Amino acid sequence: MRVTASTCALAAALAVGTAARADGPRPDLAGLAVKTAVFEAFSSTLETGLFVAFYGGGAIGTGGVLAVNVVTSSAIYAAHEYAWDGMTHPETPRDDPGLILGKAATYRALSMLRSFAAGYVLGGAQATTSAAFAVTVAVADSVVYAATELGFARARDDGPAPPAIR
Repeated sequence: MRVTASTCALAAALAVGTAARADGPRPDLAGLAVKTAVFEAFSSTLETGLFVAFYGGGAIGTGGVLAVNVVTSSAIYAAHEYAWDGMTHPETPRDDPGLILGKAATYRALSMLRSFAAGYVLGGAQATTSAAFAVTVAVADSVVYAATELGFARARDDGPAPPAIR
């Protein structure tokens, strides 16, 4: 098995989240799955559309890109949320702009690397095109990320959200 940067980041995020919550509440994995599915429905569709705009592609190629996006991005997103869940105090308001900005920035760093790799490997493009693709995805996807965070935070009006529904 090849060890990649995203594999290392995924392992680190899971370790941080697990260590941080050693004595704290257990995560709501079903809630995390729902949040991941909602985010990825929008995010992967957006990224696949941008991929086609940058690199072109037919129906078969586009389906492959969507599948790769869903699998890789979902793993990174879920691990990222799990790690933040372990590091965030339970009483922190989940719609706090600083929290959303911090989570968005760290997710963007991980996701930009994944987008660049997807563009470079699947798109067969030069590094400059893949970098432009990754930056474009990062800008557009940041809006989707913030909207998902805010939506899940505001959907709960009974105080701070339980673990993984933040």
